[in-house]
Amino acid sequence: YNNYVYMAAYTDGLYKVDYSDLKLLRTVSKYIDSKEIIGVYVDNHAVFAASSYEGVVILDHYLELISEIKISNGRAWTALRYKDFLLVACGKGGVLIYNVLNLYNPKFIIKIKTTEARDLIVRKDTLYIADGQNGVEIYDIQNIVNPKHLYNIPSAAFTRGIMVDDTYIYKADGDGGVEIYERNF
Repeated sequence: YNNYVYMAAYTDGLYKVDYSDLKLLRTVSKYIDSKEIIGVYVDNHAVFAASSYEGVVILDHYLELISEIKISNGRAWTALRYKDFLLVACGKGGVLIYNVLNLYNPKFIIKIKTTEARDLIVRKDTLYIADGQNGVEIYDIQNIVNPKHLYNIPSAAFTRGIMVDDTYIYKADGDGGVEIYERNF
């Protein structure tokens, strides 16, 4: 984001690194007030860091704390902002959706039940969930308070990651490798 990379460094916190000169990378700031930062999403509004068993921390671009979302069920693996909403993959705790129009006061909206949500991506009002042994779950989220299940791509392994482009769905299955599917539904 804007010549900076934000790196989730697990037990070492969150780093903001200036990469405008690739020969002279330098840490600009660091957030360490969390036990485990395992995922990060950055947009022009804020930095959203998935903080494992603690939930999500919302930071400004200087990595100063704006607010926190505590979770009690599951582990925050990934946070992703979509319009005025924050979607959080919380493993067995599901995908939690919050209204973050006011970053200082996030409001819980709805939970999508999952087997083991690890990763999320939204493409054109469609939510793709890397859902562990359940593979990939795909939802229409045009009406985010009433997500509509569209499709499941099963997994013989454990789906940990997901990427989508205009043509394909890329499913990372840990020891099972990477599988590629056409987006034809």
